[in-house]
Amino acid sequence: MHHYGSLCNKGGCVQVSSDGPPLPSWVRTGIATAASVITQTVVTGGTFVGCTAITGGWGAPACAVGSWAAGGAAGGATYGWLDSVLSGGNDADAASAAANGALVGTAAGVVGGGAGAAGSKILGTIAARAALPKLVGSIADSFAGGAYTTQTSRAGTTFYRAEGAKQGIGSFFGFAKPATASDADKLYNIVKWGNNADVVTTYRLTQDTTMYVGDVAGGTGRQALLPRGTDPGSIFAQIDQESLP
Repeated sequence: MHHYGSLCNKGGCVQVSSDGPPLPSWVRTGIATAASVITQTVVTGGTFVGCTAITGGWGAPACAVGSWAAGGAAGGATYGWLDSVLSGGNDADAASAAANGALVGTAAGVVGGGAGAAGSKILGTIAARAALPKLVGSIADSFAGGAYTTQTSRAGTTFYRAEGAKQGIGSFFGFAKPATASDADKLYNIVKWGNNADVVTTYRLTQDTTMYVGDVAGGTGRQALLPRGTDPGSIFAQIDQESLP
């Protein structure tokens, strides 16, 4: 009788055995691989769903890497344990194989998740650039050296505008919150364009939006510009407003 190992749960262990010869290696590999893929898919999917609320900054890439790492660990452990059991290994051998498989799976998952996140970022950037027309004239000149990129900001991202108290929302937004009117002009060079700085208003995006982003010409800050024809009131919600000394 060939001993294939033990299957254990909280109720105890059951010996798995066969009267025939050991399973061929290709059969063992196939069974272990199938179980590993199923486990990895389930765990990766569940982990990703659990962290999809993370948005902006490093949140999304971290979610991708974490999901793949968790799935890789579970899949690798499943493969190592099951292959050892089907090969006739004892409980200690199976536990060791599962631990080694988890380490390898975690490493592979981190690499795969990182590559996937980077690839998505690159493809998203390329698509965004293709979707927005080139800026010209004084609008392009508002960016330092006329240089800018396009960037998709996630819903929930916060922006700031130094503006007149009754001016209302415009199309340019800043990433840094000025503390004074002088600070606002230093960051965003607003006086040159005939803008006041009575208040600083905080806005929050209500949906993912692709904008032109770059350094401010004549200023020290960075700015984001909505594409022409976009109604800022439809995608930005005002969440705060303070007077600027």
